[in-house]
Amino acid sequence: MPRPLPGKPQQLPPVTQGPIHRVPCPHCGQPEDFRALNDQQLLDTGHQVVCEHCGYSMEVVGIQDVKVVSVRKDPRTHGRPRDPNPPAQPARTVGAGMVNRLLGRGRR
Repeated sequence: MPRPLPGKPQQLPPVTQGPIHRVPCPHCGQPEDFRALNDQQLLDTGHQVVCEHCGYSMEVVGIQDVKVVSVRKDPRTHGRPRDPNPPAQPARTVGAGMVNRLLGRGRR
């Protein structure tokens, strides 16, 4: 990289940013999808990527995690909560012998 001239501030190229699935190219503005690099754990600052549309190179200068969710066990409950809609129990069938005992034998 060439050294900046003394007395003149170095101008950095503009930085573009967007969601991981639609990062605009700083050269042509077309969206790039970085999810495959992220899934392969290859997305890191300093990584060089070539635009699929214009062919120019770009450098990853920052990565931000947007959402962080923290959870813990609820200290007020112990174990699994009861199911408000338990599965229906199968109907009990009554055999002919039980009916005879309850109602008595029929007339002949």
